[in-house]
This record gives sequence, structure tokens and C-alpha cells, in this order.
Amino acid sequence: MLGEVEVLPPVPEARLPWAELAAANSPAVAVREAVVRVAERRLEAARLELKPNLMAGAGVGLRGQFDPAVTLSFGVEWPLWRKEKQGPMVRAAEQELVAATEELRDAKAAARAEGTRLGSDLARAESQIARYRQAIIPQTSAAVDAARSSYLAGRGDFTTVVLDFKEWLESRTQLAVREAERFIAWSDLQSIVASPTEN
Repeated sequence: MLGEVEVLPPVPEARLPWAELAAANSPAVAVREAVVRVAERRLEAARLELKPNLMAGAGVGLRGQFDPAVTLSFGVEWPLWRKEKQGPMVRAAEQELVAATEELRDAKAAARAEGTRLGSDLARAESQIARYRQAIIPQTSAAVDAARSSYLAGRGDFTTVVLDFKEWLESRTQLAVREAERFIAWSDLQSIVASPTEN
């Protein structure tokens, strides 16, 4: 069971090229790169089937009371039906490689888009946090202090103090929401840009 989270961990301030990091380190991209490597190997194997195979062999035969017989053999296996058999296999392997390469390109584009989206979510949350900390909260704090002072001096009513306090409380709540949004965007970014060696 998880305990109560009182404070979120700090989010690094460094601005990083999120899109490129996402494309370089995304697990989906790594899977597609492995698929491309497999397709390349299959194509190499299919192309090797078009070439003749050279064979060599040696053997020793015992013939009872006669001297042993040594046999040597050399041969060439020529793919006579390569146009009908090996040719379609090579073309299929080439198409598989093309498809795998396109899927890799799509995976990189999707990772870049996700990195860009999350990076902009993080930047937007940080700018809103700065706005709340530098402007909104100080203004609502000043309004509460002024309303309280007016009330204590007998020049204001208690309703103004309550409404201004409600505004101050709402601004603090919205700051906490923005901080949570920033942390969510940062943690989502880490899930797609962290290098596998860092885990």
C-alpha cells in the first residue's frame, strides 16, 4: 500500500530536445528497429539462395583385406529454378523490409509527436505555475490581507473577507493542480525518453 504523498519530487528545469530523445529512446521505436534488422537478415538469406552452393567431401572406405580407399568429391549445386522459386522469395523479403522500414519511420514520427506534445504540456504547466506563484497568489494574498484589515478597522464587512479568502484558496488549489500536471507531463516524458541503460 502506498503512503500519503505530501510533496512531489522536483522536476528538472533543463530544456531538452524532447522530440529527438523520444525518437531515439522510445520502446516502440526499439521494437521497430529490431523488426527492420530481422527483415534485413531475411533478405540477405534469400539473396544467398540465388547463388550456387559449393560442396566438398572426403571419405575413407575399408575393403576387407584390400588397402583402404580414399574418396574426394567436389560439387556445385546450381539453383536452376531461381526465377520460379528463389526470385519470389527475394521479392517477398524485399517487400517485408520496405514495410518494416515504413513502420519504423511511422514509429519515430509518433514518438516525436508524443515527445513534442508532452514537452509542450510540461512547458505550459511550468508557465502557469510561474504565473500563479508570481502574480495570482500574491494578488489574492494582498486582497485577503486588505479585506481583513478593513474588517478589523470597521470599514469592511466579513463577506468580503470570506470571498477574498475563497479566491486565495482557489488560487492555491489551482497552483497544486498545475504542479501535478507538470509532474504528470514530466513522468510521461521520462517513460519515453529515458535510455534503457538508465532503468
